[in-house]
Amino acid sequence: MKKNKTNPLWFYLILFSLPIIIIISTELILRGIKYGDNYDTFVTISDQFDDLLFFNPKLPKKYFSNNSHVPSVIPDGFEKNKRENGFRIFVLGGSTTAGFPYPTNAAFSRQLKRKLEITYRDKFFEVINLGISAVNSNTIRDIIDDVLEEKPDLIIIYAGHNEYYGADGVVNRGILNYNPAITSVYNSLREFKIYQLISNFIKSVIPKENSQSKTLMAEMAGESLVEHNSDLFYDGLNQFEENLEVILSECKNKGVEVFLCEIISNNMQEPLEVSIKKNGEAEKLFLEGINNNNKEQKEKLLLLAKEKDAFRFRAPTEINEIIINKSDEFGFTFIPVESEFKEKSKQNISGFDLFVDHLHPNIDGHKLIADQIYNFIIKENLLGNLNTNLDSTTIERTLKSTFPFTRIDTVFSEMRIEILLNSHPFKEKKSLNQILDNYNSYNDRSSELASKAVLGELSWESAHVKLADEEYQKNNFERFFREYWCLIEDKPFVKYNYKYVSEKLIASKQYNFAASILFKYNNKYEDYFSTALIGKIYLEIGNYKSAIMYLTKSLNYNKNQAEVYYNLSQSYYRINDISNALNSINNCISINPKYKDAQKIKEFLSKKSLLSN
Repeated sequence: MKKNKTNPLWFYLILFSLPIIIIISTELILRGIKYGDNYDTFVTISDQFDDLLFFNPKLPKKYFSNNSHVPSVIPDGFEKNKRENGFRIFVLGGSTTAGFPYPTNAAFSRQLKRKLEITYRDKFFEVINLGISAVNSNTIRDIIDDVLEEKPDLIIIYAGHNEYYGADGVVNRGILNYNPAITSVYNSLREFKIYQLISNFIKSVIPKENSQSKTLMAEMAGESLVEHNSDLFYDGLNQFEENLEVILSECKNKGVEVFLCEIISNNMQEPLEVSIKKNGEAEKLFLEGINNNNKEQKEKLLLLAKEKDAFRFRAPTEINEIIINKSDEFGFTFIPVESEFKEKSKQNISGFDLFVDHLHPNIDGHKLIADQIYNFIIKENLLGNLNTNLDSTTIERTLKSTFPFTRIDTVFSEMRIEILLNSHPFKEKKSLNQILDNYNSYNDRSSELASKAVLGELSWESAHVKLADEEYQKNNFERFFREYWCLIEDKPFVKYNYKYVSEKLIASKQYNFAASILFKYNNKYEDYFSTALIGKIYLEIGNYKSAIMYLTKSLNYNKNQAEVYYNLSQSYYRINDISNALNSINNCISINPKYKDAQKIKEFLSKKSLLSN
């Protein structure tokens, strides 16, 4: 009888190692040929901004790879090397944080930044909005370590509405169950190129429903209901609590302050479940509440209707209870928001006077959130004493007069919300063409450009640029300034905009508008350009001492500028300092002997100097 031959140990080592070697080799090859997408949280986006990091524009694809609609990120650039006087805030959340339906300038993050910049002029603020539509605590957990690596002074979290229908939410969990730990591992797998290769192959062979005509909200939710107190209902709460525990633990370990915002919704919104389920408990409670004249009973019934609404876009009350409990447990700051909304709302019930739909605040609502966060920054003494001589009334007046929002933004926002309200699960059923016809009937250029921006035929930035340049040609300099002001506030790191606009305004003798642009630039990036032009403006308006101060400062950046010495000569002459005026014009001529009128001015000043001696 033949004995079974035992294979040597090396045979089994090779047998089990070979698949691992093949997988690793495939991964390395795919990386080498740059296959797939890079899902780093922060990236450099171009050589033009090589000193800045941005929220990765490709990152949302990681969480929405199976969706027709992939939401965008906000390009809030921040410096790779944080300044000594820098104060860096990251704001995390979903579509409310991102500012939907408005351009980001209206979001509470931007309103907060502008108020901080006015009241703490000695600080360089970076408020980086990491809001992405339809993401939830799974996404925040996935990126929190990378956020903490970027040395934040404060993290603000406004999240909790998307635990059910958001990316990898409990309704869309697939094989993941609600388990946040498994979801976290799965998110890590998505970064591997071999995973992306397999995923792309599967998508290429499996037919996919065309959802292009749906909004992201409709695509994510479908017709899935989450009944109150059901297993799915509690899965969503558990998911949020477990993820928040991990997020806050990481922040605590790094010693980073966190503000946890109470999330709010519109209790005057009819339950969204009525698009699927007629005569349900939520609808009955809502109708009873709307028709009730007793203030306390009305508020109670409408809140209960929201809680029973099984189309669970609006977070249940338990989410805020988790936020409060976790902020206490970890010693972080809870930001109460609902009381502020109720106080400013009709009948003291959060409704359409501060919301555009079921949960997205309007501009006034975003301002309330920004003001609450600002007040707690003061209360917690995160920045020390205020660095402003302005009283609160002047601050608010300044913020209002410089609010970066024009008619393009108004129409852009109105169209976006109208498109949402005319799609599932809302009841209004206008077609896109009907909506467009309505705005086209206004027959004005702003509406035309805004419509194109909403439809993707034109970028939001291009819409503002086109209108601004058209207004400049008509000598409507204020409108030219306002359109570009929106762009400068949106992307303050794009230095070209400051230079282009200020030079055009100075050429048109619009010194006040030009000064607004230049001082904003100078506060962030003081250099030859800003100091020389500010000096020139002061010379033109007759403030000669300030002109001398800024023109002299510009020489610290570039001593080889004939124009600066020429302007200095004029400024010194105007305050009767003939000696320095003559020295300055001599410097001008030594740099450029043919500088216009410089020789004549030198002769004139030389005679003046002789007479004075």
